[in-house]
Amino acid sequence: MLDFINSLTNIEGVVVAVSHHDPIKGVISHILGLDDLESMGLIIPNSHMTIIKWDPSPKILAIGTPLITNALLDKINGSIKRGYG
Repeated sequence: MLDFINSLTNIEGVVVAVSHHDPIKGVISHILGLDDLESMGLIIPNSHMTIIKWDPSPKILAIGTPLITNALLDKINGSIKRGYG
């Protein structure tokens, strides 16, 4: 998964990637520095979104959200405008 993410460095804009629970959980665990035992409680249900801003370093904006609410969208937009990464 990290090889895939790193292969996107030359792409500008938003990338939507679809995956199963375990690869997404692996990326989140890597970003947060969790080992296998520590990440066991991380559950990402089917058909949910995890949003990560990777510019130049990763920042998790949402984990396993079933929809993007206006409040979440405002926070994502604010994060992008402030240049948080």
